[in-house]
Amino acid sequence: MDFDRINYDTLKKYEGKIRHLWRDYHLALGLPIIDIQHLWLVFILVALEETSRLGDPTNRHEDIVKILEECHLYSTKHFATEMILIESIGYKVDLHKKEHKRFLKAVHDSTFDFKNIDPQDARAVSHKANELHDYLRDWLLSHIAITDRDPIAIHLRGLPNKNEIVGEWVSNLRTGDLLHIRKSQKVLYDIVERDILMFRDESSGKIKDGLGGSFSPDFAPERSCELGEDVAIYYGDEARKRNISLSTYVTQILRGSMEGK
Repeated sequence: MDFDRINYDTLKKYEGKIRHLWRDYHLALGLPIIDIQHLWLVFILVALEETSRLGDPTNRHEDIVKILEECHLYSTKHFATEMILIESIGYKVDLHKKEHKRFLKAVHDSTFDFKNIDPQDARAVSHKANELHDYLRDWLLSHIAITDRDPIAIHLRGLPNKNEIVGEWVSNLRTGDLLHIRKSQKVLYDIVERDILMFRDESSGKIKDGLGGSFSPDFAPERSCELGEDVAIYYGDEARKRNISLSTYVTQILRGSMEGK
């Protein structure tokens, strides 16, 4: 599985299981940048489960290695994003840092061990893949639903200057070049968290959404973009509620001058 070339059909294929985990475990924290990243980790988890059970036996070992490598790479980026926020709100970070470090080491070591399994030994590949899936599932779901909820969904929401904090956090992310997300991640967020209806236009072959937008099923040519293009997804609904332009709302948010929900 090439995570740089995930297409719309792949997202739809896994949508049901992703939605089930996201909703049943109440994983949304209400901060879209973090939720987009968490959703992608859930997607990785579901991809691992489906590949372990139903993947092409001839490529299963290689595909699982790619999934584990994506898990380690993306988790590293996400944890960096998350820690900048948690530190900026003055929340205790030691527990988070230790959990992140433990998780990354476990994924790194597991990937190394998995690479050394004979790809032709289907039983060993399946057994180890199931082991890894169970570990990732338990860790990710508990970490997002419990460990992340207190600082991000409860502590931050209760701060009177939360928008100023979020604005500064966004600026720090931009400075650290941590705001790049894939178009596939935006679309997954739209489908699962925002319940935006999407359908394929048979005449053009493009995917159309309920907001009047359209895009290529393979997400080309923009496979990644910065926050500047994404603020409509993050803050568009709030701008409409306040009957102001999106650019005005985003400016106010980034300046920390508007009290949000």
